[in-house]
Order: sequence, then C-alpha cells, then structure tokens
Amino acid sequence: MEKTYTWRDGIYGKVSITMTMYQAKYAAHTGECTPEVERLTDTLSDQLKLIQQQDKVIALYEYGAWDGVELARGNLHSLSYQSITPNDCRLVWIAANDIKESPLDYED
Repeated sequence: MEKTYTWRDGIYGKVSITMTMYQAKYAAHTGECTPEVERLTDTLSDQLKLIQQQDKVIALYEYGAWDGVELARGNLHSLSYQSITPNDCRLVWIAANDIKESPLDYED
C-alpha cells in the first residue's frame, strides 16, 4: 500500500484531505493543472462530501485568493464532474501543492 499524506487547513482545522504523493504530484505541477485537479478531485470526492460546505468556504477564505462571492458561487456544481465543485478543486489543488512541497509536514 502506498504511503499517504493528510493535509489540514491551517487555522480553522475542519478540512482534511488525504492523498498519495503520486496524486499530489499529478495535480501540482507547472503549467495548467485544471484537468488533473478536476480528475483528482473526482477521485477524492468521497472524502470531500464529508466536509461541510461552510467549512470549505472558511478554509479557502483564509488564503485570501478568493472573495466571499466567488467562494459562495464555488459551492455550485458547475464543472464537468457533477460530484465536485470549484471549491472542492481549490482545496485539492492547495492540498496537493502543500503535500508536494513539504511532504514531511503531512505524513500519516
């Protein structure tokens, strides 16, 4: 079984996402990552469904990259995968990058 890493949001602490290093590297690379992030987010959708939408918004708001309106809209299912939302993708992208860059901080 491949080693896993669990990312947790910084201050709020209610959002956690577990993935392998292979998955983290798959979704966190130079260039356009959207297709890979969407595929990985769909793969991790069972984990993401367990997280309350408001907790996702609060965790993302901490990063300051999105405003409240964008995050509120980010809960809508508007992507090619009906099981995921833009906020789900944002969290997976952040988690993948953090795990890839600092794996020792997220080892299970």
